[in-house]
Amino acid sequence: MLKMRKPELKMAWVERGNPVSQNPDSNKVKEAFRKLEYRVVVEQFLTDTAREADIVLPAKTMFEQSDIISSYWNQYVQLRQKVIEPIGEVKPETEIYYLLAKKMGFEDSEIEENIPAPTDDSIDNWLRKQIKPWPEITLEKLKEGPVLSPGLQEIAFSDFKFNTPSGKIELYSETAHNKWGVNHLPSYEKTIEGIKDDKQYPFYLMSPNTKNRIHSQFGNLDSIKLIDPEPIATINLGDANKKGIKDSDFIRVYNDRGELKIKVKIDASLRPGNIVIVNGYWHEEGACPNTLSKGRETDMGHGTAFHDNMVNYEKVTV
Repeated sequence: MLKMRKPELKMAWVERGNPVSQNPDSNKVKEAFRKLEYRVVVEQFLTDTAREADIVLPAKTMFEQSDIISSYWNQYVQLRQKVIEPIGEVKPETEIYYLLAKKMGFEDSEIEENIPAPTDDSIDNWLRKQIKPWPEITLEKLKEGPVLSPGLQEIAFSDFKFNTPSGKIELYSETAHNKWGVNHLPSYEKTIEGIKDDKQYPFYLMSPNTKNRIHSQFGNLDSIKLIDPEPIATINLGDANKKGIKDSDFIRVYNDRGELKIKVKIDASLRPGNIVIVNGYWHEEGACPNTLSKGRETDMGHGTAFHDNMVNYEKVTV
């Protein structure tokens, strides 16, 4: 993919249009975003973030500029070739950065080193430069079809090389203990909020991916709404019976950070004590699980503890 330094046009996910949300973490993001003197968002759709912008620049689609891409799901490098010209007054992001750099007075040599000029030939030359370290990949080969990633191991660690101090698989790890303060051996640990055994918020909020979106993308498309028309919270059958909740009822899901109202789907296969609200719902849909989430790091790896949030829920009339 194209890699370059970019003038700082800041984007952040913010909440809007959800009067029941009170999450202080989300409010801090929103307040910080609104303190900026001027907010520019480049987008294809009127997202939560775009609604907070002073100006929205229309973004190109994947069909309007060539790029080299890889994938989470296969081992190939591919060329995504431009097939149409940008529609209307749309400019690719690279052209926006290029023109901004010119206006901001950067030296031409510095611009040329970091940003391709807004022509198809310049983009092709830029892509050639990016893949130069891998001679087995050329633009000409990619135009013929996908190419296997350099250094591919079809079987992980088939060379028996492990990036550990001992060079072996380490079930007992001094590194994990010293770096993260966790047990030397793998062990079961309760989540931070789960440790509390809090009767006020007894349910684990799970926010997995869904096959119907890529995180927050595509949820506004009519074709997706045909199969996934509205936000849904999935709860266990036994938990539902205890609370007098039936399929398609609405519930209020809440904790001390915020609340949201959402339709219920009952699933007997879900483990008791859990509630599932997939990630990617927009704030304007009134069902974004971030409303209930704490901005907390995981115990290892500097990740975000999406699944370490406790909530309660009750039936409501809408």
